[in-house]
Amino acid sequence: MSLLRHNGTLSKQKNEMVSMHQRLKATLEFFSTSLHIDIDKYQEQRATGI
Repeated sequence: MSLLRHNGTLSKQKNEMVSMHQRLKATLEFFSTSLHIDIDKYQEQRATGI
């Protein structure tokens, strides 16, 4: 019985880690895209003097 409970706990933790990994990956992708857009806009403004 203890092994079944332990297995259930590990499965739950694994699912939580997978979910957190997906959220962190999405956050990183959003940040990276946002950073690239900001850098591109900065370079445009620097080139035109605005």
